[in-house]
Amino acid sequence: MPEVIFGASAYRRDYGNFPEFKLVNMFLEQTATAKGGVSLLSFPGLATFSTVGSGPINGMFQRSGSFGGSLFTVSGSELYKDSTLLGTINGTGPVSWAVSDTELVVTRGQSAYSYNGTNLAAISFPDGANVTAVTFIGGLFVFARAGSHKFYWSAVLNARSVDPLDFASAESSPDKLRDVVAINDNIFLMGEDSIEVWYITGELALPFSRISQRTVHIGVIATDCALELDNALHFIGSDAVIYRFGDVPERISDNGIEERLWQSNSYRCFSYKFEGHSFLCIRLSQGTWCYDAATQSWHERQTWGLTNWDANCAADLDDGPYFGSAVGGHVLRFGGWAEGASPLVRRFTAAFPIEGGVAPVDLLEVEANTGSASDYVDADDDSKPKLEMAFSRDGGDTWSDWRAASLGTQGKYRKRARFRRLGYFDAPGALFDFRMTEAASFRVSAVIINESAAGRSR
Repeated sequence: MPEVIFGASAYRRDYGNFPEFKLVNMFLEQTATAKGGVSLLSFPGLATFSTVGSGPINGMFQRSGSFGGSLFTVSGSELYKDSTLLGTINGTGPVSWAVSDTELVVTRGQSAYSYNGTNLAAISFPDGANVTAVTFIGGLFVFARAGSHKFYWSAVLNARSVDPLDFASAESSPDKLRDVVAINDNIFLMGEDSIEVWYITGELALPFSRISQRTVHIGVIATDCALELDNALHFIGSDAVIYRFGDVPERISDNGIEERLWQSNSYRCFSYKFEGHSFLCIRLSQGTWCYDAATQSWHERQTWGLTNWDANCAADLDDGPYFGSAVGGHVLRFGGWAEGASPLVRRFTAAFPIEGGVAPVDLLEVEANTGSASDYVDADDDSKPKLEMAFSRDGGDTWSDWRAASLGTQGKYRKRARFRRLGYFDAPGALFDFRMTEAASFRVSAVIINESAAGRSR
């Protein structure tokens, strides 16, 4: 039997016209009981949890222990605490947040605003300058001054007090700061062309000092493109490469993802956790791709009927991730196997290469969680839920029509989705595009070709 490769990571490379491997709304997981040691799992659909303002949701933030764990959102230009409108935030840039136990600071590239549990007020910043980004560390709020390589810090636990002399400058390069991120006891000053790491000194007069040998001459591509994930800084570099910054920046993107970055005219990063996986999401003008820190693999997220994923930002709460809608004022949560009235489309690619000669495909089977569809319980109708498949003989340039195979009604646990009599394939091999649109759970553990099956119970 030919060895079948299936959807370990999304890959598309236009330069060179390589075959595309799809992995849409599904993610990879190491699985001890799967034939090849890995499985593909389906994300649930996004369902509306609440509505705040008219949207879109441009930013979300929550921190356990601050303000009772309330969820803050910026809907359009309005700041909300849960469902309560606090006021309007000026600016049109990406949303940047910082929080202490008793105070929240937010900016969109113009004024920085402080919320102290009682009122929302614009912070009087030195010279009336704009603020690109904010963070909080060691009792101090840190502000990146727009259009400069300077950063300022507040009085201890008081973001509304910023002395004009309490500032320092990124030293290695005169490039403008695009972001500032606090991780553990360090702050990362993210410039256009360089990144510096500073640490807390414990001195009130100069609370931060640069760490030598940690400066890198790679900048960040835009504001809102750097964050902490898996205890390390992750960012989109000014060279359109995605990095994990441990001791040194390590490339985690591939040429296909980097091609998408070069083609994009907008950039945003956010992260969330789901089922023990930490995901870094790169939202671009033409789509959203996510990196799984657990498996170092990529997948694509899409929403039916939209040109991109509906999730524009995210926040991790104790009961799971919440997402902000890109097209309305909706706070979204995972729930069910559809997305409102639209289907949740899950796709993946499988392939087997052929170096010479021909190979018949008399039977193509997908080993999945058949018989688990709770919405399909009619034992007299074994046609649903269905899995669809199209195949290509020429590396993905042309495709067959879609064919459908049953995944079995509830209780048909030994059933496999089967596609018969696909004909002969020769070099370069066969590509199979699978599509699941039914409102049912979907997991894939293997794709099998021409395997003999004894008995009739399947």
